[in-house]
Amino acid sequence: MAAVMSRPERLPALLAPDEQGINPVQRLALGWRDAGVPVIAALHGHVYGGGLQIALGADIRVVHPEARLAVLEIVWGIIPDMGISVTGEAVRSDVLRELTWTGRKVDGHEAVSLGLATRLADDPLAVARDIAAAVATRSPRAVAASRELFTRAPGMSERERLALEASLQRGLLGSEQQQEAVAARLAGREPRFT
Repeated sequence: MAAVMSRPERLPALLAPDEQGINPVQRLALGWRDAGVPVIAALHGHVYGGGLQIALGADIRVVHPEARLAVLEIVWGIIPDMGISVTGEAVRSDVLRELTWTGRKVDGHEAVSLGLATRLADDPLAVARDIAAAVATRSPRAVAASRELFTRAPGMSERERLALEASLQRGLLGSEQQQEAVAARLAGREPRFT
């Protein structure tokens, strides 16, 4: 914060939106959506302010029980502005408000119970790698389609969500990767996707 405030003339550029309506600060957390693959964050130590907002942009967050998470912008007299209005959708609104308004720090256990993290692990990086390895054995097209569904659906009506599900499924059914998944499963072997 000291570095940012030492050059206040830079602030307008940090908050200027690009052609998609996202500014450079928001891009830090929302940019994960453009990765094209699942993003798994391993959280340990202090995950405060912008660090938490960047982590919320990940698809899955594995947290150490003793990690400390907080939305600390309020102590600097500002609001969280790195896309938390988008990435925080999975967190109950009252929880997000309380954490934002108070700056209260939570440990890994509470972070999971509040929806800030997906699961606990004594070694978050190892578990994140295990999850990534498991995902890598699945159909890349099915993983990408489900990620697209879960990314796009929250802003849609129920009818639009159902139509998106059906559209994405039509693109998978009978595809080469789907046929390989079925053949491998029936043969009791690991699939080989190209």
